[in-house]
Amino acid sequence: MRPAFLVGLDFEAAILRRAAGASSPLIAVARQGDAVTTRARLSGLIDAGADAIASFGVAGALDPALGPGTLVVPETVLDMDADARTLATDAAWRGSLAASAATTGQLASVAAPVTTPAGKARLFSATGAVAVDMESAIAGRLAAEKGLPFLVVRAIADDARLALPAAALAGVDADGNVRPLATAMALLARPNEISALLHLARATAAARRRLAAIAPSLAGGQSKQCHPRA
Repeated sequence: MRPAFLVGLDFEAAILRRAAGASSPLIAVARQGDAVTTRARLSGLIDAGADAIASFGVAGALDPALGPGTLVVPETVLDMDADARTLATDAAWRGSLAASAATTGQLASVAAPVTTPAGKARLFSATGAVAVDMESAIAGRLAAEKGLPFLVVRAIADDARLALPAAALAGVDADGNVRPLATAMALLARPNEISALLHLARATAAARRRLAAIAPSLAGGQSKQCHPRA
């Protein structure tokens, strides 16, 4: 199996590249707020030979029980941009990661960031989803259309009680590149966000470590065996 990976941030792509070693993983970085461009980037990887699709990276917790660094490998994705359509992930592919002690359940995939604890609580109450991201529905839709195995591997960065600082959002451009200078400039206008930003940085570091631990099983040559679809 040669998966196409959809990520939302540049450091997520870097984790996969490091895990792949000498091989070259097929990676598309989502364009924030532009599902059409994101889909086109991912479709291009299928044209290049990908025969499965995986959504990989960080996520926000909706379930208050999930802390930073928790690995989430959901059974289903709720496409909140399509009336909560359910997209199933591949059971056999998930099973190959069973030793990773991941949380399963559902992941909600949205078009815009859920930045506040109140927003996360509402989404948790409405859906029962344990976590939220912005890329998995796009990946799942395309996998369903093409008849390809689909997997989601996400690690929690912001927990359900953490409000995402505006400075952190300002420090990421539309193509997922982290811009520390932009974050610093935003902090000049919002110095009260320094504490929350440091909290998020520590939480994201835990998520990055968890992703780095699981990435070799996805991009390091161990996903070559083809799995049947669920």
